Amino acid sequence: MYRDVGDHRREFEWYRRAAAMADGDAKLEVAIRYLSGKGVRRSVARAVELLRAVLVTKHTTEGAKDTARQLLHGCDAGGRRLATGSIRRPRVSRPLLGKGRATRAAG
Repeated sequence: MYRDVGDHRREFEWYRRAAAMADGDAKLEVAIRYLSGKGVRRSVARAVELLRAVLVTKHTTEGAKDTARQLLHGCDAGGRRLATGSIRRPRVSRPLLGKGRATRAAG
């Protein structure tokens, strides 16, 4: 809901609340926002702490764990972001449409 209207601060607060209840996927969302500074003051050190917590939290999907590993790989031990620019989620492979390839609508 808040994502649709662009209220990043409130969106962050709801993810933070879910993360406080041991939701590993919400912890990942909070960490991504700490890395990007979207809705909260940027803190790479806090993001690294949360990404490590995602890996050990019981209630985390494998996809979230993979994403956390990839984001941690981009950070060094000092909590500094090695790559510059915006934070992007790693690409997830999606099944192809049609007979083995993606199709586009004629336009």
